Amino acid sequence: MDNRLPSIIKNTIIGLLESSVSETNITRMTKKHLQKIHFIPIKYRIIGGILQGLNIKFGNFIESLIQNIVEIDSKVQLMPDFGKRIRLFFTKETDSLIDAYITERQLPNSPDDC
Repeated sequence: MDNRLPSIIKNTIIGLLESSVSETNITRMTKKHLQKIHFIPIKYRIIGGILQGLNIKFGNFIESLIQNIVEIDSKVQLMPDFGKRIRLFFTKETDSLIDAYITERQLPNSPDDC
């Protein structure tokens, strides 16, 4: 694997964070939320908007990262169904395991590692 990858990942994540909490972004969100009447205070709606935006940006980042890894790593091979839509279904057990993992990560004493 290319030794540039860790710095590419780090710089991309820092860029995502900086753009999300930039003065411009916060001002835009503030103007948007000031026009609405809502029972949730504006500062919490702005934080929620920033987190939602990061969630979307991180999903897009993962797609780009995988594409970059495939381009860098000559050992990666395409699957026979590459480019085709594949429907995957979770079993009830798989769904329960994912829910349990997410719940555990939300607990105060949860470790920071994956």
